[in-house]
Amino acid sequence: SKKYNIILLDGEENSRCVATIELLFTSFCVNFFRNTLLSIVNMLIAELPVLPKFKQNEGAKLFNVGGLEKNADDTYSGRKSPNEQEVRVIGCADTMGILPIQVPLLAANNPYIKCVINKMNNESYSFERTWEKMTLFFSAIQAIKLQVKKALSYWKNEVFVSIRNIVDVVTTCQNKLENEMKSLEERISYGLKRIIGHIGAEMQAMVLCYQSKNDYNSSDAQMHTSSKSSLELAKFLKQFLYLVNEQCIFSCTDDDTDDVCKMTMMAHACLCARDVTLASWRRVKISLPGSIKLMRDVDTISSVINDFPYCRKLPAVLLAWEYMREIVQLFIVQPESLASLIRDEDRNLSDLGNQFIYECISRRADFTTNVLGTKAAW
Repeated sequence: SKKYNIILLDGEENSRCVATIELLFTSFCVNFFRNTLLSIVNMLIAELPVLPKFKQNEGAKLFNVGGLEKNADDTYSGRKSPNEQEVRVIGCADTMGILPIQVPLLAANNPYIKCVINKMNNESYSFERTWEKMTLFFSAIQAIKLQVKKALSYWKNEVFVSIRNIVDVVTTCQNKLENEMKSLEERISYGLKRIIGHIGAEMQAMVLCYQSKNDYNSSDAQMHTSSKSSLELAKFLKQFLYLVNEQCIFSCTDDDTDDVCKMTMMAHACLCARDVTLASWRRVKISLPGSIKLMRDVDTISSVINDFPYCRKLPAVLLAWEYMREIVQLFIVQPESLASLIRDEDRNLSDLGNQFIYECISRRADFTTNVLGTKAAW
């Protein structure tokens, strides 16, 4: 490069040399990024679990939930709403934010999830292979990032200093470098999206497989332990958060971006666990003793989240699971206390919509439409 610096001072006579440098560097970008790193990423993606495709009609059948119909006096009754089929099926749309708008549905009729459930029931399904593939992907991305840093150093310290006075050539080389890096990061992002989509599907299959309809509506003696579905979900979430926390590198160029992307992945997994937990409540009836077990299950999962420093930096996640504790109160209080509980401005329940609250209280073991679905409940 020092030699080129001297030659390039002669201007037009060295145009052929400049063109050679441009050609060499653009060819380097193609071979290094597209033909090498991008090919490696594509091979890694091919080894990842398939990203399930979800459809709205794959939701589990609603179990005596019904919809809401607004009355003339601004109260709601339990008559079936024509919009009931619009309940969001997990996987068909983005994960909900802090405030749940509605209780979602598990994609119980999704072919992929059915297949996983069958393997779980037959004890022929192991998550170990899944973790191995994800670990390989994350580890490879770390190695790729180191190579990209070397390429950027080569551009900055060797190539750029040789052509910095030739604006057109610098622009061409810079654009080529940025375009190739953009393509590489887009594929890495797709791989990460594929992983998080698979994690969500695994969570659904796990709950559908292990949940019992009597988990929260049985004898008092069973209320002092967490349900199997929540324990398995907590274990799965903990393993994924640990994997992301310890190994995952997201950005090829910016270390600060790594932290942001890492927290985004963790937030998505934690909110997905919240959605799956909420959706699982549609499938059961919850008695007063069962509500204590329900709170224990919520605490079991939220304690996993609090174990990770990155998760504790996510106010949206912490608040979302704090709402879960508030929602459980809808099953704990006596029917005649529901109205005052919902209207209590010191509680987060006042921020939830009537549709969501109705869907929750309809899961109470003592739910009666004529009482809880009319003005007396509100």
